[in-house]
Amino acid sequence: KFAPNWTASVGVNNIGNWKAYTNPNPYPQRMFFFALNYDLGEPKAAGVTVDRGASSGTTAFR
Repeated sequence: KFAPNWTASVGVNNIGNWKAYTNPNPYPQRMFFFALNYDLGEPKAAGVTVDRGASSGTTAFR
C-alpha cells in the first residue's frame, strides 16, 4: 500500500524455471507479474429505521 486506496504487488511464478508438461503441451516457464489496484471503498450500509404505529401496536421495518 503506497497511497490511500492504492495497492501494488509484484511476483514471479515458477522461480526455478522448471519444465512441466500437461499432455504434450508444456506449461509456461518463468512468468513475472505486476498488479496495481485502486479501492473504491465500501458501500454505505443501509440504515434501518423502525416505525412504531401508535394506534395499531405493530412495528414496521424499512
